[in-house]
Amino acid sequence: MRVLGYDNDPINQNLLLDIFMDEGAGLIAHDSAKPHHVDPTLVGTPTWTNVSGLSVLNFDRTHPDYVRILLANCADINFTTQPFTISCWIYSTSNTWNTDFIMFGNGGDRGYELGKWTTGGIYLKVCGGTYKVTSPISLNVWHFIALTRITTNAWGYVDGIQQTLESDVPVSITISAADLAIGGAGSGGGYGGWLGMLYRPRIWSRALAPREINELFQRERGLFGV
Repeated sequence: MRVLGYDNDPINQNLLLDIFMDEGAGLIAHDSAKPHHVDPTLVGTPTWTNVSGLSVLNFDRTHPDYVRILLANCADINFTTQPFTISCWIYSTSNTWNTDFIMFGNGGDRGYELGKWTTGGIYLKVCGGTYKVTSPISLNVWHFIALTRITTNAWGYVDGIQQTLESDVPVSITISAADLAIGGAGSGGGYGGWLGMLYRPRIWSRALAPREINELFQRERGLFGV
């Protein structure tokens, strides 16, 4: 059930994608944000998992194994110079591989990808430039991840706290030519898919303020006991 006033919540201003994951079964994960993208489709073998009464998706890095929104249906998140924020709750079970959990394009020369290094840090890769959260996140623990970007500047957050961010050469994003893939590499190539669980990916067409990101974490941390 949605919280009363969802559309009037100031944090939801300019929210373009919000996959709430309250189905718990079946082949579709509905997008709750406006403008309500055509229903995302589960590709391959992501499995619905119950975590203390909450529906999440579990990915085993098999290819293909992801949630897909067709390129034609998500032009509003095909960013170039626009500001944006990406957030997601993640539960990582391995540092063996570099893994992506949100990919639009391949991050190397088109689009952007959000993932985790073998060192355990989070990254946002755009067209040859990579923004890296240097501190590793713990395995087998739920974390709230958020990255924001304005032009060529980026900020990374773990559990509502802004992190030290290293950067390669910051560059503008070239428009993606691939579908949006959540939880796996999908059709855009790049690193292998996610290994672990994932809940409620969201994308805004603005850079959330640090206080807003911390507020989101504080609101939702009780869902995972963190």
